Amino acid sequence: MRKQWVLLSSLCIWLVSCQPTDTESSQPVLLLSGSAQFSRYVAVGDGLSVGYQNNVLSQEGQNGSFPNLLAQVLGQAGGGKFLQPPLVLRYAGPPLSNLGVPGLRLGDVQVPGLAQTNPFFERLLPTSQPTLTYLEWVKSQTPPTFFSLWLGYNDAFDFVTTGGTRPTTDLGLFTKNLNALLDVLLTSGTKGVLGNLPDPATLPLLTTRTFANLPGPRNVPIYIRTGNGTVRPATGDDLLLTTADSIGISNRVGFPKGFVSAYPLNNEDVLDVDEVAQAQATVSAYNKAITDIATARQLPVMNANSLYRHVQATAKEATDGSTTTLYQLFFSTDSAYPTRQGYLLIANECIRVINTYYGSKLPGVTGFP
Repeated sequence: MRKQWVLLSSLCIWLVSCQPTDTESSQPVLLLSGSAQFSRYVAVGDGLSVGYQNNVLSQEGQNGSFPNLLAQVLGQAGGGKFLQPPLVLRYAGPPLSNLGVPGLRLGDVQVPGLAQTNPFFERLLPTSQPTLTYLEWVKSQTPPTFFSLWLGYNDAFDFVTTGGTRPTTDLGLFTKNLNALLDVLLTSGTKGVLGNLPDPATLPLLTTRTFANLPGPRNVPIYIRTGNGTVRPATGDDLLLTTADSIGISNRVGFPKGFVSAYPLNNEDVLDVDEVAQAQATVSAYNKAITDIATARQLPVMNANSLYRHVQATAKEATDGSTTTLYQLFFSTDSAYPTRQGYLLIANECIRVINTYYGSKLPGVTGFP
């Protein structure tokens, strides 16, 4: 545990040294906020914006979400109340501040009836308007004076988490819908920050287990079925999902799964080398689109890709190559979403970007509400 907190401290130092001094704490709101205005902060996003972790949405997770942590800091610079939905079937209160929806894909924000397949979204819609699109719903909750928009994770990582069986979102649709959301969010004088996407290879979902450390007969290759249907021995460039749970289990004729070519691991259990390349190329294309759009609209980008890489590198250095500390410190038990400590680092990276771009003097987050 002590090593984990040492690592957390080193990451906080790397991200931003922005704790308030006695002088800063007494500065007027306008000086703290710079050229931004934080009276109505809205967070648009997916599970990463609502503190989703350990494969569940919880009140504790929402409290520790990066937008809620960020909102506590913005409150020192004129930010208003940050309203998050209670964990109920239907929300019928005033406009929300945290508009994150677990499982949301940027490609689906203009799909009517999305609530029929996403219960996290269904609970937010009024009973009289069950077919609202996410874009229409966001418009009904705005306008903000400041926003964070971090979407696209599921557009690429649904492909990753299913071993390449679920397609990624078309880049043209991704770009179109990102612009449509910004058209709604950006009114006169509105400021905001976008977030880009991490490299899939930084997730413990793909890095925790390797074919070399699988249990089974010595010197026996592990056979996989690739995305194109080929059965072959796995290599070090193929990545095994942590969710693969039937390895070595014998079938009716006694073949242990994965250890004979006649009974290979399913395509869903593995991201083969070609699928890894496809996932990384997709994320790179999405990130370029995010950067290009942000530049055109004069908005800064929170570089989650760089942050995740740094977390992975630091964790590996701290544990001599093991990903155990990375897994326990930054990522929750689902191996894909951050822990409370991870969301704190993300909040501080947002603060660093906001301070740099808008000339604000926001202090860093040091704890949880």
